[in-house]
Amino acid sequence: MGSVPYGIEGYKTIAFEIAEQFDWQVPDFVIVPTAFGDGLYGTWKGFWELRRLGVTQAAPRMVAAEPFGPLAAALERGLEEGEPVPGGQTVAFSIGGTLSTHQALAALKESDGLAVTADDDAIMWAQAELARHEGLYVEASSACALAALHNGLQAGRIDPGSRVVAVLTSSGLKDPAATARRLPPVPESGPALAQVMEVLRETYGFDAEGA
Repeated sequence: MGSVPYGIEGYKTIAFEIAEQFDWQVPDFVIVPTAFGDGLYGTWKGFWELRRLGVTQAAPRMVAAEPFGPLAAALERGLEEGEPVPGGQTVAFSIGGTLSTHQALAALKESDGLAVTADDDAIMWAQAELARHEGLYVEASSACALAALHNGLQAGRIDPGSRVVAVLTSSGLKDPAATARRLPPVPESGPALAQVMEVLRETYGFDAEGA
């Protein structure tokens, strides 16, 4: 089992918000960073209820984004219940489990969903891409959703023409050390504005006059 069952009811609101923003249509895939799967199943339950009530005409395929892949292994082997898989250290420690739950597997089976794994390199690449192109600094476990999307596209498991929502769950400030280990040192400058601008110009090519 996962955590407190009432949490699943709270996670349903993720589905409600996504559907509302899509004008009560739904995307083809919704990717959720997954460990015990409360968020995954709660989001799926929200979409299931919207369809059952006639608010929407369809429900998305759910995708579990995982570092080690207990759900991916369970689906591949056709298991009714998940079994432990080998694990280790991961930057995505919030979702770095080696055994998932019944409800997480149920969400994938009921939605004809997928489980896609992503290693540390893919996750940190996704974190940097989100920061570079969207101005979003998310923790590694969040970035696992985008990494899973990339891997799913590369493997042909997600069609490039699909409408996809990747759920981002937490700020990168939760673990800035993981990011810092993959970046060059932050440059230092003197206290004067001119010194700061010189460092920005030399290090990042930033020119305030030309901006």
